[in-house]
Amino acid sequence: VEKWVSYRVKKGVLRSVNINGLDFCELIESEKEVQNIAHLFTRKGFRAQSYLHAKASKQHFVAQTKGYKYVLVAAHNYFDPQKSDASGIIFSPDETGGDAQLFTINEAYQLNLQATHLVVLSCCESGRGTHIQGEGTISMNRGLLFAGADNVLHSLFKVPDTETAQLITQLFAALLNNIPNYQALSTAKRNFVLNHPNPNPKLWAGFVLLGE
Repeated sequence: VEKWVSYRVKKGVLRSVNINGLDFCELIESEKEVQNIAHLFTRKGFRAQSYLHAKASKQHFVAQTKGYKYVLVAAHNYFDPQKSDASGIIFSPDETGGDAQLFTINEAYQLNLQATHLVVLSCCESGRGTHIQGEGTISMNRGLLFAGADNVLHSLFKVPDTETAQLITQLFAALLNNIPNYQALSTAKRNFVLNHPNPNPKLWAGFVLLGE
């Protein structure tokens, strides 16, 4: 399983990022999400590779995703309704510094995900895209499926940091108990509703599974 979290790093401190004039706040719970899910895998005896902070760069993501059965991206997603090919997932600058970088929908088509069973986009509006007549909605999940992923989990609207981390952690716990994808997502959502003090659908209903 491959894990990513996207932050901007300045003087060793996590900061929010600004893309095209829009501010994106620090995702504090996403780091815990990545670490907790990595622990779930290693506890089961599987290898898990995590990339956090400055190492959660677009360059690392492109270079390292090949060969993993599960890929988790816990980050901000940016959507430009006027130019969908300029939309994408926000990754950290690489180790040389600079600004945060977008991994665009067009770049998703170039990945090699032939070995990947499931990509989880733990991001806001990660399934949002541009509707093209005769083609449907062109979004990040279309590119990831084209690149070879069997399944993509994405969100339809903005999702909260804390509750999303809880839901996705429960999803992977179910997957590691050999529960199939759709049933695992249903189990995670049901557990969230039963155990969370505020089971408002806006906290959990935004995630949709696409694929096999």
